[in-house]
Amino acid sequence: MIQDIFGSNPLVHVLIIATLFAYLYLFIAKPKLARKCAKGSLKTIRDLAIPIIAALFIASAVKSLVSPEIIAGFLGEQAGLAAVFLGVLIGSVLPACSFISFPIIAGVYSAGASLAVVMAMLFGSGLAFPCRITCDLTFFNTKVAGVRTMLSFLTAIIAGLLVYFII
Repeated sequence: MIQDIFGSNPLVHVLIIATLFAYLYLFIAKPKLARKCAKGSLKTIRDLAIPIIAALFIASAVKSLVSPEIIAGFLGEQAGLAAVFLGVLIGSVLPACSFISFPIIAGVYSAGASLAVVMAMLFGSGLAFPCRITCDLTFFNTKVAGVRTMLSFLTAIIAGLLVYFII
């Protein structure tokens, strides 16, 4: 029954139990703070629910929108080394939030993308997403933002290439 409600991932079960104990403690020891935390959590859920739900639907639709043959052709094993670079580019324009990008990348993987491409997409996730660039430039100067972006792209490419040549 627990698996029907909360899934089969034991780490999720531990997280749920830890959350329940934390809020139980807060409600007993600091009820005002508990209400404030619960209110903040509900606001975050409200703010993230739509993008996460949309990403899950996009991830499921990837197979219908783009045929597995096309994904395999451009991002599969037979696509070669260029697919790793394409994976970094695709990943870079996805939102940095794992709850949004991971379902999309998983959908591409299940539709035929190679492991090297998936690693490149995961490491490259969010690199060129406008929100991330805006935050870089808001909190840091252009030098810091540029170096971070360049090193992140390089890391994503290296990760994809390592998997490509090793596996």
